[in-house]
Amino acid sequence: MTDPRDTQLACGTPIVNLVEQVFEGAQASDPGHQADCLHCQAALRKLESVYDRMRGLAAEPVAAPPDLVQNVMRRLRRDRTRILVSADPHGSVTVEQAVIVQIARLAALEIEGVAFASVQLTRGAPPGSVALSAQIVVDYGPPIPSLAATVRDRIQQHVARYGGIPVTAVDLAVEDIE
Repeated sequence: MTDPRDTQLACGTPIVNLVEQVFEGAQASDPGHQADCLHCQAALRKLESVYDRMRGLAAEPVAAPPDLVQNVMRRLRRDRTRILVSADPHGSVTVEQAVIVQIARLAALEIEGVAFASVQLTRGAPPGSVALSAQIVVDYGPPIPSLAATVRDRIQQHVARYGGIPVTAVDLAVEDIE
């Protein structure tokens, strides 16, 4: 497959130059050529026409369905569940799943070399514990295996300490390098 940045007009002008000129307001790379070139002029007219239509569509008001907010909130409330952390004769303590996930995410972000973290609960953990799935973006430099082990350990420690619930597993995926 050809990279679109390598596509050129018959005159040799890269199309990406004209796209940048029309959509981003960049200067013409060769104004003298462009002023006299039929290929460049035709491509510019086509790009300007497309851009004008896009601006028109972007300016049109978009009406959200009247029940959109209610449907989203109903779904969010339905998906929220509580985790029983402890129960004794004086009562019980439950914690929202979102709190456990936030503790885990913040624990991962405390590690030097972690630029971004996202955490979700996964199914299959025994009652009274949680299993987590974490995705991280790391800085270039630190060895990924040792960084991942540190993140996994920190998540397990912090969720147990601050959330009061043991973590049976942390599946960790390094999604990107920053």
